[in-house]
Formats: sequence, structure tokens, C-alpha cells
Amino acid sequence: DAPSAINARPETADQFELGLKSLLLDGRFLSSVGVYKISKNNISAVKPLPGKLNTLSFYDQSVQGIDLDLTWQLSPKLDLMAGGALLSPIIDSGPNKGDKPADIANQSASLFVHYRLTPKWSSDLGLSYLGARRSSTLGDKLATLGQEVTLPEYVTLDMHLNYQNKIAGHPIELKLSVKNATDEHYYTAFVAGV
Repeated sequence: DAPSAINARPETADQFELGLKSLLLDGRFLSSVGVYKISKNNISAVKPLPGKLNTLSFYDQSVQGIDLDLTWQLSPKLDLMAGGALLSPIIDSGPNKGDKPADIANQSASLFVHYRLTPKWSSDLGLSYLGARRSSTLGDKLATLGQEVTLPEYVTLDMHLNYQNKIAGHPIELKLSVKNATDEHYYTAFVAGV
């Protein structure tokens, strides 16, 4: 049965962020760091009840984090780009208060090299990392049974070939991307019944 939305409240969010950017080495090194807290309120979840109508339950969650991005122009043709994030998410209210929300990694990072082949052609090669995540809805049910499901961390190798030009005075950009070039097996989410 479909849950009743009569008493549904709108989902709201508050975000506080403080950041700092710097430009060093005659403009060849750019860094930015940001710290933030995002709070989401009245998140709705369908809660199936055996023998009864499904109901909506509401909860709040928040995340505190720090992001760091660095870009270093090593030469007129070569850039090195690195980034990373550390997160601390938590469910603030509801039946799972104090638990970590599903499918959110505590850490992520990337490292890319950008090479300008010609004024119109460039390429990118890099690694992307995502840390382990607690599973989604099914994980909550398994945790009740004393079992825990965690999606493992993974690293992918990504490649891009970029083309920029103008046609009739209008800029165009074409990109050919190969994501996960090494065919790494990884899980993006874990959903009940799948």
C-alpha cells in the first residue's frame, strides 16, 4: 500500500561553510580548503509494517567535513591536480539515531595529470578513490539481526581526451572518456532485493 502523505513535512537543509583559497608560485599553484556542516531535516523513509499499511517515518542527519583541492602547473603543458575529502556523517534523530547514514564514505581522494598536447587537444589521466561505505536499507535490517554489510573501498583509473575549438564563433568542447580503464569491480550501492 502507498504511504499517506497527509502529515508529510517538507525536507529542509542548512549548510555552513568556511573556505580559503590561495594562489602561490606566480599563480602556478592553487589551493583551496573548505570546512562545512550540512544538516538535513525531515528526511522521509517508507517503513513497511507486516500486515499493515506502509507508513512514512522522518529523521534528521548531518555531516561535517573538510575538502582540500590542489592544482599545480608543473610546466606550460602539464598540470597536477589532487583532491580529497574527510566526512563525519551521523543520523541525528529517529530510530537509527547515532548510526552512520548508508552509502556515505568517510574519505575520498583523486589524483590527476592534465597534459596539453596542442592548443586544441588535451588529455587527463588519474586515479579516483572512494572509501568503504555502510550498506543501504538492507543493511539496517541485517544490523537488526546482528549482521553488518559494508561496501569495500575502491580505486579506479580514468582517462579523458579533450578537444576545444570554435565553430562560427561559438566555443565547443568534445570529450572522450574511459572510466574505470582497468575494469575494477566495485559497488556503488547495495539495495534491498537486488
